[in-house]
Amino acid sequence: MRMSKTVSVLWVVLLGACDDPARFVEIDAGSAFDASTDVSSDVCVGEDCQCVAEGELRANLTQVDVVWVIDTSGSMRDEAVAIRLNLLRFAEAMASRSSDHRWVLVADSNSLEVPEEFADPERFFPVDITVSSNNAPEILTQTLPELEGILRPGAVTHLVIVSDDDGFPPTLPGEETTTPEEFRATLDETFPQGFQFHAVTSPPEICETAAGTGEDYWDLADATSGFTISVCTLDWSPLTDALVDRVTTTSLPCQIPLVPPEGLSIDFERVNFSFRFEDASGEVQEGTFPFTDPDGCALPLSGEPTVGWFIDRETSEVRLCPLACSEISSAGFVDATVAFGCPPALI
Repeated sequence: MRMSKTVSVLWVVLLGACDDPARFVEIDAGSAFDASTDVSSDVCVGEDCQCVAEGELRANLTQVDVVWVIDTSGSMRDEAVAIRLNLLRFAEAMASRSSDHRWVLVADSNSLEVPEEFADPERFFPVDITVSSNNAPEILTQTLPELEGILRPGAVTHLVIVSDDDGFPPTLPGEETTTPEEFRATLDETFPQGFQFHAVTSPPEICETAAGTGEDYWDLADATSGFTISVCTLDWSPLTDALVDRVTTTSLPCQIPLVPPEGLSIDFERVNFSFRFEDASGEVQEGTFPFTDPDGCALPLSGEPTVGWFIDRETSEVRLCPLACSEISSAGFVDATVAFGCPPALI
């Protein structure tokens, strides 16, 4: 969904009694954000008539990093036209955006080349390496150390593998290869802020021009709320349009500092998080993510992934789980509220 309005975080801080209203003029929100405060000293909530101070936090344009890993082996001849058409459309659209994005193409440059007019050296980073039928996950994990300094820790990261075969084929005794679990563990370690994985591969039931199933790829995409596109289709626009749309999106932060006014402390048992967002019809709705803990943020390869938030008491921050972070980085979120004085919603 394209978001056209300014995104902000609304802090609601419940402080003291009403006969001693809180008055302060700044919330230290960190260097990435500009903070301002509008104090309402006469507004009271709750049974004890506590006072409320409100501060607004405006978010910057989202940093987005996209990595494409494309199989150019002989079995991909039938898909070559679709690859070139869709990658060219993506490259042209990205080049036209005034946004904070970077994208990486991991592929054999003799088989796949981005036109110079779409290859801004400050945004586009090619990695010339041959990706074969069954080694795309291994190539990606081997390439990640080379991308240090290109891929940014604070960016919303999208990883795309394009292949017509199984990236995790059965092995013979004594052979070593990357397993889906090892691949996922490497990605989780490399991108602690979260990532979305997208698969342009065969569906679990092999499509007509594919050499093998992409079931493991599709499972990982489902677990990270990513897109799944059949490699046997010519149109990848659901994925490419969404990626281009996201590089021009402003988003809510995924780590929100909890900084009370001077002289007051935070009761970590009484902090809550909620947000407002635009639905498909443009109506503004209210919602929240379930309260969890860091262990609850683990993203399994199968089963229901966790979309939630927790409180980091060491850093005094509200932190969103990777899937929740991905959601607020891409959907039409209007604002969010961190409230002190009420226990978190366990939903």
